[in-house]
Amino acid sequence: MTVASDALVLSALAFGMLGCTDLPDPKKGESDGAGGGSDALTWSGGIRDIFQQNCVRCHASGQFSTYEPMQTYQQLLEQVPNIAAKIQDPPSHGAQMPPYPGGSVDGACEPAHPYSNDLRMPPEQIEAVLRWIGAGKPEGAPSNDFLLAEPPAALDAAVEYAFDEGYVMSIGSDDDDGHRDDWVCVIVDPELTDGDGFLSGIQINSGVNQVFRGGLVRLDKARESLAFVGPTSTRNHGVRWYDCDEGFGFAGDILGGFLPEGEPIETPEGSAVRVPQGSLIVYKIHYHGHYDTVNPDDTDPLPPLIEWPDHTSLSLRWEDPANVARPTSLLTFGNYDTAAVDGTGSLTPPFELPGKANKHVESMVTRVPGKPSDAYAVWAVQPEMGAYGLMASVSVTRAGDSSPDCLAANPRWIDTWQLPLTIDPVANPVIVHGGDRLQLDCQYRNPSASSITLADESCRAMIGLLPME
Repeated sequence: MTVASDALVLSALAFGMLGCTDLPDPKKGESDGAGGGSDALTWSGGIRDIFQQNCVRCHASGQFSTYEPMQTYQQLLEQVPNIAAKIQDPPSHGAQMPPYPGGSVDGACEPAHPYSNDLRMPPEQIEAVLRWIGAGKPEGAPSNDFLLAEPPAALDAAVEYAFDEGYVMSIGSDDDDGHRDDWVCVIVDPELTDGDGFLSGIQINSGVNQVFRGGLVRLDKARESLAFVGPTSTRNHGVRWYDCDEGFGFAGDILGGFLPEGEPIETPEGSAVRVPQGSLIVYKIHYHGHYDTVNPDDTDPLPPLIEWPDHTSLSLRWEDPANVARPTSLLTFGNYDTAAVDGTGSLTPPFELPGKANKHVESMVTRVPGKPSDAYAVWAVQPEMGAYGLMASVSVTRAGDSSPDCLAANPRWIDTWQLPLTIDPVANPVIVHGGDRLQLDCQYRNPSASSITLADESCRAMIGLLPME
């Protein structure tokens, strides 16, 4: 998927908000005798299209949320109370569905620019759905339509690195609450033996959609991940993959994140990320299974053990250096435990979440690299926290300014759903200069009585910086 004329190629992921056109007008409807006259919205008169655009890429047979399908009018009726609650913004949080990890934090971080991969349901669509529910959920013209999930766009001209060893996600009748979570890290060696590589696209290709909940990608410059597939490692499960329940195991640069049915991540046209010679790339897969509701064989009764053999792979697009007009950088910063020195460090050292703390904030800062005359367009921002995170925001304070500008915010943190929040560097350029201060604010809740440190949490962010011509 590309955007013409040097525009950012969107790195939007999942849930079908890309390419939405002809949205139903909440103030209009069809007069079909189904309860409401000319001002009534009906399922067949527009509401169906909203769910097609926003929901069925997950809430469909064979997809991650197949246990809560929304493919027919009758199925929607069963989900209405849940839908009404989850598409609205509760105070101080983003809407739960669609689960786009971008937005704003009122009074703290409110971006003046739009996200170019915004997957949130537009306000007019939310209003239309709520009005339809309030009007009694009229069907309109009877229809046997069955909404189908559209697959994500493929990353063109890419090399697919297969996960030949594979992983078997299994869940039994005795698993807790009929649910199970597994995390696996897969090592990819792009064999950059003759020099640095230039990467312009990334995509995780889900093998079994029913159990793929999300994925993260990191750069391993020092090849540290190989220690976890060695013969003495307790995390070793194969030649190129290891148990990732405890995380990646190394502090590599953030390359991206993916939601179920995620679209490719692509750098702005004419640019690519330099990958140092000898580097490895590691992707982390989160599997989530539902014993009582997901049945791959459609058998009844369910067998004592359900298994999904999975081969989720990674696609990478490499560029000829001669075709890279502007190398872009992905600046990863954070996880500092000491006070800031020369503009880089923690504003709240050391990193510690006190026991029973709620809305505890840790703040990290660094400087945009280069001289004040070096200008960059910010095209991607991806915060990173762990399971105790509540919300995160990234801002920039420019030289000579006293107040920061918000770059991106995640008002409702879910650690399994991470992705770059992208900004179109042509349509909505956000310019920073060398020496400008970047600040990441991470908010947490610690339900335990014990303190939590960086050994069990994270407060990092990735910033995509495109040099200005």
